[in-house]
Amino acid sequence: MIRDKDFYKTIFAIAIPIALQNLITFSVSLADTVMLSRAGATDELVSAADLANRFIFLLIMALIGLTGGGMALASQYWGKGDIAAIRKITAMILHMGFAISFFTGIILLAFPESVMGIFTKDAVIIERGAEYLSIVGWSCFLFGISFLLMNMLRSVEVVRFALFADITALCISVFLNWVLIFGNLGFPALGIRGAATSTLIARTVGFLIICVYVFVFDKKMKFRLKNIFVFDFPLFKDILKYGLPVLANQMAWATGVTVQAIIIGRIDYSVGDFVAANAAVSVIFQMFMVAMFGAGSAALIIIGKTIGAGEFAIAKEKAATLFKLAAIMGTFSCVTILLTRGAILKIF
Repeated sequence: MIRDKDFYKTIFAIAIPIALQNLITFSVSLADTVMLSRAGATDELVSAADLANRFIFLLIMALIGLTGGGMALASQYWGKGDIAAIRKITAMILHMGFAISFFTGIILLAFPESVMGIFTKDAVIIERGAEYLSIVGWSCFLFGISFLLMNMLRSVEVVRFALFADITALCISVFLNWVLIFGNLGFPALGIRGAATSTLIARTVGFLIICVYVFVFDKKMKFRLKNIFVFDFPLFKDILKYGLPVLANQMAWATGVTVQAIIIGRIDYSVGDFVAANAAVSVIFQMFMVAMFGAGSAALIIIGKTIGAGEFAIAKEKAATLFKLAAIMGTFSCVTILLTRGAILKIF
C-alpha cells in the first residue's frame, strides 16, 4: 500500500465527485421509480417505469463503456500535456456516442410498445411504459452528448462542475416529479407522463449547462465547436483498441441484468407483483454498482496520467494499492446493502 497522503487526497478529490456524479445521473431515473411507487393504488406505474428505464440503463452503460477507452487514452495524453490529442479523442468519442444515442432514441420513439413487449406481456404495463418512452426517448439525443462531454472532462481532472450539473438536473427532476406526477401547484396529475416529462426537462437543462461550460468557459481541455468535426485515424484505432474491451465488459454485465428483468417480467405469478419488487431491489443494487464504476473511472484517470508521464513503476504501485481499495469498497457496499435492505425497501 502506498503511504503517501497526497496520493489518497488525489483519489478522494477525483473518485468521490465522479462516483457521486454517476450516482446522481442514475438517480434521475430512480426518482421516477420511487415517486411513481406513491402515485397509484397498484404497482403498475412502478413496473412500467422500471422496465422502460431498462433500455435507458443499457444506453448509459454503453456510454460508460465507450468513454472508458477514451478516458484511458486521454488521461495518458493529459500526463504528457498533449491537449490537442485529447480534443481529437473527445471529438471521435462524441461521434460514436451520438450515433449510439441517436439510434436508441429512434428505437424508443418509433417502437415504444415493441420495446416494452420485450420485457413483459402485461398489456397495461406495456401501455404505461410506452407512454413513458414516447417522451423520455427525446432526451436520448441530448443526454448522450452531455454525458460523454462530462466524462471526457474527467480525463483532464475536471470533476466538480459535472457534479454540479448533475445535482441541478436531479433537483429539477424531483421537483417537477412532485408537480407533474401528483398534480401540485395547480398542474394536472399526469402520472407516468409527468415523470417522463420531468426527466426530459431535467436532462435538457443538464445538457445546456454542460455545453455552455465546455464550449465557453472550460480552460483545461479548451474544446470548442470547431473541434467536433476533427477525425484522426491513428488515434481512432487506439480508441477502438482500448475502448472495445471496456465496452464489451460493461455491456456483458448490463445485458445480464436486463435479461434477468425480462425473465421476471414474463413470468405469471399468482400472488404479488414481482416486477415491482425487482424494480425496488435492482435500482438500489445498480446505484451501488454505478457508484463503483465511478470509482473505477477515477482509478483509470490516476493510472493513465501516471503512465502518460512515463512513471511505469509508480503506476504499478498505484494499481496494486487501488486494487486493494477496490476490494475494501466492494466489501463495504455488500455489508451496507445487507444491513440496510429493510429500511431501503420501505422507501418504496
